[in-house]
Amino acid sequence: MSTTTEVSPTPIPLWQTLGISGGAGMFAWCFTHPFEMWKNTVMMAPPGTSQLSSLKATAKKGFYTGLCSGLMRQVVYTTARLGCYPIFRDGILQGEVAMGLKKSADPLHASVLDRAVAGASAGVFASFLSSPVEVCLVLQTTSKEKLSVLQALKCVLSNSGVTGFWSGFGALASRAALVGVSQVAVHDQVLTMLRKQNVKRPSPLNDNIVVNVASSITALIYSAVTMPVEVARVRMSAEAKLGTGVERKYHNVVQCIGRIAKEEGVLAMYDAFFPYFCRCTMHTILCFFTIEYVTRTLREKKAAAKSA
Repeated sequence: MSTTTEVSPTPIPLWQTLGISGGAGMFAWCFTHPFEMWKNTVMMAPPGTSQLSSLKATAKKGFYTGLCSGLMRQVVYTTARLGCYPIFRDGILQGEVAMGLKKSADPLHASVLDRAVAGASAGVFASFLSSPVEVCLVLQTTSKEKLSVLQALKCVLSNSGVTGFWSGFGALASRAALVGVSQVAVHDQVLTMLRKQNVKRPSPLNDNIVVNVASSITALIYSAVTMPVEVARVRMSAEAKLGTGVERKYHNVVQCIGRIAKEEGVLAMYDAFFPYFCRCTMHTILCFFTIEYVTRTLREKKAAAKSA
């Protein structure tokens, strides 16, 4: 009777992990940006505005307005969030081994809690680094006039000062923590489960199919969980263009969500769910597929070189 044992994949250098994460994020964003534009237009539109009207308004402005900020965001945010996730996860596992809570620091033995804490931590860290770019991206995609990256930077500096680049950081960090759990950690967990089930099939599916199925499931969960905080992030970031003497409508993520629910109704926070879900699905599938494909290729080459 033969037995099978799980083998930990061949590790790759940290710089490759970070480079793959950032590159995959930028590649995916080229296809995702139009949905980001549409989603932000819906979120900032007056109550009662249809999604079709918002789509037409987005098309009139240009689906790729603010693409430069979007790509800059991926360089900072996705590189830090996805690149630091395995670092934080492995650090947590090593700490648990040192405390005698686990016998092995192998990533295959990471629990759901380990992945959730690592994902949330990486998300908050990445959101702090990327907040200035996030604010510029929101201004570029929601302002009536077209703004370049430099114009958006000048607008924030002249009206709110340097601290304006962290307008809505509470909402951004909260969303990033939720994304870290509901996207990165959930994808890691779902993909691990699906791969275990796949190898038990008489005719296992191609791993690329398994990765895309895991990404689709992840996108649905992550978009539903983060939708209210995403609305708060966009609304609060848009206020960065207001002068320092102007009273802000939204002060923190809890107050923002509460005010929207009270004035516009709870379901108003899900008005932009369709474009947001399309955005999440497109980016999650393309980003994680690219990461998995490139990482797998590099690991196979490294393993082949060792055995040669």
